[in-house]
Order: sequence, then structure tokens, then C-alpha cells
Amino acid sequence: MFLKFSLALSALAIVGCQAAAVTDTANQDSAFSKVKVTETVISQKITKEVPFMPPLMIIGNNNGSITRCPIDKPNSCEVFHTSPCHSNVTSTVVYGEYLYASLESGIMLRCVWQRRHSCYEFNQAGTKISGLAVAAGYIHAGLKNGTILRCELDSPHSCWHFADVPREILSFAAFDSHIYAGSHAGHIYRCWLTEDRDCSIFYENGWSDVYGMVRLGEKMYGLKYAGAIHYFNMDFYQQDYQSIGLSGNGYTSMALYNRKLYIVLKSKGIYTNNLGSESVKLIAVNENAVSISFTYGTFGIQNQYRLEAKKCIYNDGIFTCPPTVVYYDVRSRAQWEVSVKNGSLYDSQGVILDTSDADENYSQKAAIFVMGPDGQILVSKFHKRGHTHTSSLLAGNEVAGAGLIVAEQGKIRSITACSAHYRPDVELNSQVKESLYVKGYKEDFYSYPCTYSAELCEPVDVSNIY
Repeated sequence: MFLKFSLALSALAIVGCQAAAVTDTANQDSAFSKVKVTETVISQKITKEVPFMPPLMIIGNNNGSITRCPIDKPNSCEVFHTSPCHSNVTSTVVYGEYLYASLESGIMLRCVWQRRHSCYEFNQAGTKISGLAVAAGYIHAGLKNGTILRCELDSPHSCWHFADVPREILSFAAFDSHIYAGSHAGHIYRCWLTEDRDCSIFYENGWSDVYGMVRLGEKMYGLKYAGAIHYFNMDFYQQDYQSIGLSGNGYTSMALYNRKLYIVLKSKGIYTNNLGSESVKLIAVNENAVSISFTYGTFGIQNQYRLEAKKCIYNDGIFTCPPTVVYYDVRSRAQWEVSVKNGSLYDSQGVILDTSDADENYSQKAAIFVMGPDGQILVSKFHKRGHTHTSSLLAGNEVAGAGLIVAEQGKIRSITACSAHYRPDVELNSQVKESLYVKGYKEDFYSYPCTYSAELCEPVDVSNIY
């Protein structure tokens, strides 16, 4: 099952194709430029102005392009990437500072998600890739022939065989300790992420292909191509399900944002669906849309900390060599990730989260945390000047939330916007609540500004950086 094989492809396979026309997004690009999303700053919310990116809708198109649009301006999009080949962008997923995309041609791309035209070939499967999911410190790809590949997050052409299902994979998702593969004829298969077990049927309904899957708490929602959303409890196999009927057919992708479903309808555009409703509402016309995903709003690190991971810093003709702050790369962050099970928080080792044993040096019995653009929440009970800070957990990249967290026996007592490196505010940290709600955490908790420890939020001059 785990026999490794190299999946290399000459770059000529990409550059040899004629450039794809993207006239459908040319006007959108112009409209996006007018709103200047990439230049927006929250000058009143963050003392040192740093780049702010609003929540984004990321669209994969059938002409090989990827476009992105502000959630509140779904028709004001920009072209993020243009592929030379006219191959459907079947799936996109953001993880940390990267966006991974799959093409129907079998190519997987990796991009810096905040930087346009930064994509490059990351892996080549040799056959259609229909879904991507990050879990257990790897990215997984679902293929047309039913194969599931597991790939290193930071190593191009590093995929190897992980598991198989007996049908073509059409959609793909990772929840907790499992990978779920939606396939032809309404089947969903479930495979263990950490144990050498065969995949098994989790759900079956023989009348329509499964083209999308999302999780909300303990329920999974599966999108049928023919126009229905089935949902059921994730704890049981072969269970009864409930169904929401949708008008029309040709639905190809679904994502969840802010407790609302966003659905791609082939040759039409992007629709929304309020959970439980049988109606859909058109919010963006896009005849080329195939797939959809989201990012939360993010803000960057304060300027004076941007060189903190360097061994020596040059400032006004003087070299300063402070202790080097540790930055965890995209592969090693899984050790800090927290998950929700049965309504409580657990660390990456499956131990219920409790910060009462966090070090007291700078965090006052709280743990430091950040949230990534995809909603991944990383928590560390170790906080040491010159070694581990909030900036360490996502390697100084943009975050959707940051500060201190107090938890007792898996329950959050408070989060506080105390991070000198990111200087978030309470409003931005509210995104943490939304991400936890999606994962199944229903209890309310307080979110405070940083007032009780001014030292934690004071900017530090680069010459005295710690």
C-alpha cells in the first residue's frame, strides 16, 4: 500500500500548451483592482499598518484559471493564476501560506496564496485529480482510478500510494482521523489516516454522483450532481440521511463559509444556500466555474518583526544578532493543531486541551495561539522570548487570529488579543469562534482586547528584537 513512486513530469507538458484565453475574467480583474483588496490596511485597528486581506472566495475554472473574489463582492474578482492548458481546476485548498490546486489533466499546483502568479507544478498524478485534502501533516489527492495519493506538503513530486477505493473519486475531504472520498453512483468511502486499514463504504445512494462534501459539527453534507444535498451524522456507517432538494442539475462543488453553503452550478455561476433551505440564490455569474473554496480574513506580522527569524539583522548600518526565533514550516505545524471532538478541544496527541500547565513566563498561565487562513488553529503552551512566539507557529505568515487562549478540560474560558507580533483586535479574532463552530465547538466564550499585560503588545525596536 505504501510503495513509493516518483510522479515527475517535464515542465514542457505545461509550457508547451498554448496560452488559455481568460477573457471571462479580464473584466473581473479590472473590477478587483478598483477595490484594491491587496492594498487594504486596517490603520485604525492595527497600530502598525500591515497588509490585510478580506475573506476570499477562490474559484477554479474550466479554462485552467484560478480567480479570487472578496466575499462581499463576489462579482469583483481578479485572475490569480492562468494555466497554459485548458484543463479544469477541479479543486483548491489553502493550508498555511500555500494554495494547492488540482487540474483535470493530473497536475497539482502549489502557490503562495497571497501572491498572484506564484503557482508552479508541484506533483503529477498522470490521471485526473478530482479532490485535495490536507490532514495528518500531508496533502492527499483523489484520482479518477480510485487511488488516493499522499504527498509531502513541502516537497515537489513526492507523492506515493496511500489507499484505494473501487470507484472514480469525484470529491474529497478530510475530517478528524479519516479521509472521505465521494464517488460515482452516490457512494462515500471512508479511509483511516493513521492506521493501515482498507477503505470501507461510509454511505451509499445509487442515484447520483457525489461532487462535494463539507462538515459542520458532527454532520457531513454531500452535494449530488443531480441537485440534492444529503446530510447525516458522521459517527455511524450506513445510516439514514436527510435530503435538501435543489432546483436544476449540474452541481460540481460546495464549500461552507459563515454558516452558509456556497455551491457551483455548471455553466451558471455561484449560488448560496442557507442550511436547511431547499432554495438557492445566485450571487455571482461565472459560466466557467468548476470548484470553490474560501479563506478567512488575514492580517500580517508587524514590520519590526519581519526579520526576526534571521540570525543577524541589518539596521541603519549596524548588524544585530539576537537569539533566533523558531519558525515552524508547513510540514511540522501539525504537532500544534487542535481539533474538536464531542464538543471539546483536543491537542494533536489526542489529549484534551488544558492550558493550566502552560509556562508562566510571558503568557500568564495561557497558551499562545494563531489561526491560519483556512481556519486551522495552532496552540502552544510553550512561550519563550527569543525562541517561540505567536509568529513561530505559522512561520511569520499571515494569520486570521492570534493571541492567548485559556482552556480548562477542553473548554475555552477566553481568548485575548495579546500578540505583539500581530496586534490583532477582538473583531478579527471573532473568526476563531466561527472556525471552531464549523468543527463542532458550540459553547460561547469571551474574546478580550489586550489590556492586562501591556508588555505583550508593545512594539519592540528591531535593534532589540527578541
